[in-house]
Amino acid sequence: MKITLSPTGEPYGHPFEAPLVLERRGQTLIINGQELDFSVIPAGATLPDGTAATGCPYVVGDIERDEAGVLRITVMLPYGPDSEENRAARFPEPIIDPADGIVPLPETGWPIPAPEAQEETTDDN
Repeated sequence: MKITLSPTGEPYGHPFEAPLVLERRGQTLIINGQELDFSVIPAGATLPDGTAATGCPYVVGDIERDEAGVLRITVMLPYGPDSEENRAARFPEPIIDPADGIVPLPETGWPIPAPEAQEETTDDN
């Protein structure tokens, strides 16, 4: 399994309400509690539009299993305000063949603070 992380620093307007949590159980990837069983995808097959196919907003692009049987999936990685701590989230390395269990992810700077409401000012002059 190869998981490519696609960082996004603009979570507003997207359905990201919590930090990303990935867990692997064999050919099943659990994304924030949603179980996605990829064992049905045969070698050499492509499942187009991962978001629509899985119903999971974190899955983007096509889901593929190459001829060698390696599953390739891209997962959105929302990150918080720019800081040195979350630099790895902005430039993540692919995760190759993670062990079963919780998949380690880079620090993302969650929680992401909500944008502050713009105060309108009026000039009474």
